[in-house]
Formats: sequence, C-alpha cells, structure tokens
Amino acid sequence: MREAMILRSAFLRLLVCGALGENDRQDLISAHPRTWRLVLTAECCALPVAERLRTAGYFTLLTNDCRVEVEQAEIQELQRVMAARSVLRYLDKVAVRVGVRIAILKGGAVLADRSRSPVDLGDVDVLISPAHASAIWQALLSDGWQPRYEGPISLNEMIASDRFVPIVSPGVGLPVDLHLTFDDTLRIRMTNGQTVAPLADYRALDRLTGPRAFTAQLRHATVRHPYRRGHLRDLVLLVGELIGLGQGELQQVWSAIEQDVQALELREMLEQICACRDGVPPMISANNQSLVVWKYLSVLQPRSSARHFSREWSALSFMALERGPARRARYRALLRDAIHPPPEDTRVRAARFPGWIPKWTISTGRGVFRLALVGSLAATGWLVRRRMRRFGGDD
Repeated sequence: MREAMILRSAFLRLLVCGALGENDRQDLISAHPRTWRLVLTAECCALPVAERLRTAGYFTLLTNDCRVEVEQAEIQELQRVMAARSVLRYLDKVAVRVGVRIAILKGGAVLADRSRSPVDLGDVDVLISPAHASAIWQALLSDGWQPRYEGPISLNEMIASDRFVPIVSPGVGLPVDLHLTFDDTLRIRMTNGQTVAPLADYRALDRLTGPRAFTAQLRHATVRHPYRRGHLRDLVLLVGELIGLGQGELQQVWSAIEQDVQALELREMLEQICACRDGVPPMISANNQSLVVWKYLSVLQPRSSARHFSREWSALSFMALERGPARRARYRALLRDAIHPPPEDTRVRAARFPGWIPKWTISTGRGVFRLALVGSLAATGWLVRRRMRRFGGDD
C-alpha cells in the first residue's frame, strides 16, 4: 500500500507537470508490476498516464512487466471508450428519429468532443426532458436495448423517480443511464434554463455548460462518490471543464459550494483541480488520503456480498471515513430513505417475489434490511476509522 501511494504521487506529478524529478523516476522504475496494476485500476487513469509516459520518454525506462500492465490497462480503457462512442452515435440517431435533443453528461461529453483526450468511463449518462422520456425509452426498447436489471419496475415509476434503470445496447454491453435531473441538490433539468452547447459532429446531442454544470460534476465526484475525491481520472476530466470557465463563472462555483453541507470537502476538491490547472501538484489532506487507501483496499478485495444488494455499496462503505458532521448527516438521510422504496437500479428492488406475498410485507422487509444496513455501518465505522488513523483523518 505504501508503494501504491508513492506511485500514485508520481502519476499525479506526471499528469500535472509533464515531467518528473529523479526521485519520481526511480519510483516509477522500482514499483512492482502488481502495484502498477492496482493504481491504474483504482484511479482509472491508464489513458492519460500512458500518453504522458510516452511523451516524456519514461515508458522505455520501465521493466517489461510494468509496460505490459500499462498496455493492458490502456487497451481495456480504450475498449470502453470505443464502445461509448458507438453508443453516442446510436443515441444521436435515436434522438433524431424521435425529434428531440438530449444532453450527454460527464465523461461521455468528453468522449464526444474530439478536441479533448478521452478518459475512461463505465457508462454513458444522458439528461433528457421528462416530456420526451417515454418516447426515448420506448424507441430504445424497440431497437433491442434491454434494461440491465429485470424486475417489476414500470415506466411511470422510473419517470417519477427522475432516473431510469440502466439500459444496455445489443452487442456493446456498455450501459446508458437516462436522467431527468442531474444532481439532487442543483436539480439541473433540460427545461429549467440550464445552458447547453451542441456537440460537434452530432445532430441532436448537446453538453451542459456554465458554472452550474461544473458545480454539479464537482458535487458528483465529491459528495455522490466520496471515494473519487482526488481520483486521478476525475481530476483530468474536471481540469478540462474548469479551463472552459471564465473568472467570474469560477467565482460563482466558489460561492455555490460555500452553501453546501459538505463545503469543506468540495473546497478541497476544487483546490486540487485549480492547482492541477495551474501546473502545481495539489496537496492531499489526511482525510482524503485515508479515502484513497480505502479505495485501494476495495480494489484488492473486490468480492463483497453487500455489492449484490446495492449498487451504492461502494459509496456507503466509505461513509465511516467522512468527517463527523457529514457522516451523521449521511446516516440521517439513509434512515429517512429506509421508509421509501429503494432506488430502481438495485437488485433488492428488481428482485422478483411470489405473487402471494403481500406488497406491504415486501416493503416492510426492504425497510428493515436498509435500517439494518445503516445500523451496521454506524456500528462498525469506528473500526474502520481506527484502522485508517495511521493514514490520517478525523473522527
């Protein structure tokens, strides 16, 4: 783990500065191939790292085994990039056929912009208008697309929840997430005055622009997914987004995050992004370092029965490392959510039950399960914090 953190620091300086000092070069050369695999996998950064390694002439200095690890990770990310671009072309055709415009979010919007270097992604996030949601969903189903999870989830339920079950195109396998709202706090919609810009070479695809869109992406990588604070892939992506903002727009972002309950975490992440933009390796707080270590441990131990019950387990397992006020606020939110139906994209919601079981029994059982999950998180959190204390972080 210590070697992984050292290698990660070298990657960060390589991405920010484009060149390394002698100590960093030695760290690259001496790191074990398994360490390269761990960091590249956990940070989803093989494409930008490989590009910088070759540009700076460091790639040939690596051992053959380390070069193999870089090339394999690079190929895997390129495969997802090519699959995503195929999905984007198809979504463009569907939008033209239905007669609507849709906005591509986050990493998908970067891939659609040929002037920017691609970044890794696990799915394509799309923002659509509620008025057109049914038509787009039905058009995809008629073309052979399939929901990623099967279950008794109606179209009306998905529209009411502002989010659809991930849907997968035939033969590609990269899921598409259709959203009616981007960010639970900012509530960005296609119909509420959010500024968009058309994506070049596409007929019906847009991307979100402006300070609200940047703030939403910042919140997504900081609050929604705490394990991605300082994530190298997200730093590369958000630096590119930040460059497109003017000074006045950036000031609007600073003002917006000051009103957030997790303003401290958002400030730390934005400070890292600004430092990277200015070519300065950012400082990482002790608490964020603990999150990075826990992320690496999660990669080393990928099997977890809890993952089969909730796609949000990756975020939930990091809750114990949040600051005290933020952690308690998250626990309270989970307790409130326990009395409502679980998200549509969880296997608990999608599970099929015999018809003779009353619906109130199923709802009660799900609520008890989720309450037990919150209780177990709170009860075991102190163990996680104690184990991570040597890496820093406040209780």
